Amino acid sequence: MSTIPFTLGSDRAKQVIPSNTASNFTTPLNQPIDLASLDYELCLLSIKAWYSTKNVVGKTLVYSSDDGSSWTTVDIPDGLYPVQDINALLLASLKENSLVDTDDTPGIEILGNANTNRVDIVINNFSTFDFQVDLSATDNLSSYFGFTEKIVSASESGTLKPNLNPADLWKVHCNIVQEGFDGNTMSKVIASFIPNTTPHSSFIYTPQHLSFHRVDTTRFTSINIRITDENDNDLDFGDEETIVELRMRPL
Repeated sequence: MSTIPFTLGSDRAKQVIPSNTASNFTTPLNQPIDLASLDYELCLLSIKAWYSTKNVVGKTLVYSSDDGSSWTTVDIPDGLYPVQDINALLLASLKENSLVDTDDTPGIEILGNANTNRVDIVINNFSTFDFQVDLSATDNLSSYFGFTEKIVSASESGTLKPNLNPADLWKVHCNIVQEGFDGNTMSKVIASFIPNTTPHSSFIYTPQHLSFHRVDTTRFTSINIRITDENDNDLDFGDEETIVELRMRPL
């Protein structure tokens, strides 16, 4: 048997198996693949996906305008946010509660600082208002902003690099290859890479050097693809389509 190409799309897989997702999908093959032996190997040729994974899930932003006597909670819808979009949600809440000075300066600003690669929380007290941000509350955004868990009552910069990216490393798993070491654990990872694109955009990853992995079965009727972060958690691509191209060849 010569080289066998596979093109696997999550949209088609979901039509057959509705529980499939764009990052974890099983594609039934048109006909079973029967190999004479295990002397075959498989590699990833390319993956086309939409960089839409969420970096904020189940989080809130909690602030006070009366020195901590009472608190207001801003619910952050799950999504992929740059710092300025979080600041826009905060600003909307401040305006709704009349917590903006006469010159339109808000009581709190959360700003990305490109010079220091840190996030600045700016406190602008005015009139009788004394503002605070609670980064120790449940489901807080401290790690996202690069702060330790604390109550911020004066302007300061985060001491840590902000965790704005939903996943630094993406891993592609395939169920029909033999397990190999992935750090200290065994896995069926056939490729790992860092997405070289901006959020909210489509991209195609093509390995510079093809990495082949031996298959672990002589017969299969479907192929499962999982795309995870570095901790092996499935990524969330929403409703966007993922297309994966594989190549199998005899040794």
